[in-house]
Amino acid sequence: MTNREFVDELSSDSPAPGGGSVAALCAAQAAGLVAMVANLTVGKRKYAAVQDRVKEIAEEGQDLKDFFLAAIDDDTNAFNAVMDCFGLPKKSAEQAKARDLAIAEATREATRVPLSVLEKVPPLLELAAEVGRIGNVNSLSDAGVAALSGMAGAEGAYYNVLINLDSLRELDQSAEPDFLAGTRTRAAEALAACEKGAAETRAVIRGKLESVLDS
Repeated sequence: MTNREFVDELSSDSPAPGGGSVAALCAAQAAGLVAMVANLTVGKRKYAAVQDRVKEIAEEGQDLKDFFLAAIDDDTNAFNAVMDCFGLPKKSAEQAKARDLAIAEATREATRVPLSVLEKVPPLLELAAEVGRIGNVNSLSDAGVAALSGMAGAEGAYYNVLINLDSLRELDQSAEPDFLAGTRTRAAEALAACEKGAAETRAVIRGKLESVLDS
């Protein structure tokens, strides 16, 4: 889809794509900005000392961008898989049990997607902070927007993890009894790392931008 088509689809009464896909898109845009700032630093004499590193950052940013872009569709597909399971027959006790187990498995998979997005954002924010420190000063605001977009993606992914975990509480957990608690712990740890990284990046970017005006 084009951006317009995607947003038009979001604004319809279709439940997917939804917030999970948007969270992944926010992270993808952040990664794209990180790569852009790095690429705008490549080949500049003023930044000769950091050429090798900014090239690495550009490549790492591209890899993260591709991961997050794939997660946009992964999230939508995972949600649709859950909805498909609700359509399974449940006339007999055996059918009802099989249906519940299928819903639980699909919901776990739908939880893994935003969790994977969330856990990829801390290194993204580290890259945003680093390229903000060593990259092209003319693109400093872009590095700052990368941090803001990345944090939006992280928190959005965190919300989607939590709402899926809430749905799982009502389902049969016998297949993976530790999934709910373990996933919540991982999500909380990843979000804390994101918040720390975002705060540090914000301080770097805002401090450098404000110091230019104050000098």
